[in-house]
Amino acid sequence: MSQQLQQVHPNVLAKILKQRTLYQNEEIVVIDKPYGLPVHDAGEHES
Repeated sequence: MSQQLQQVHPNVLAKILKQRTLYQNEEIVVIDKPYGLPVHDAGEHES
C-alpha cells in the first residue's frame, strides 16, 4: 500500500486526506490517514 501511495499525485492525496478529516480547530487536526502513509519522514521512507 505504501508504494501505491507514493505514486499518487500530491493534489489527489490532499483531497483524500481532507475527506478523512475527523476533527479540526485552530490548534489540531485529526485525520484518519490511510495505512502505510508515513506521518513524517523519519529517514526510512523515500520522499
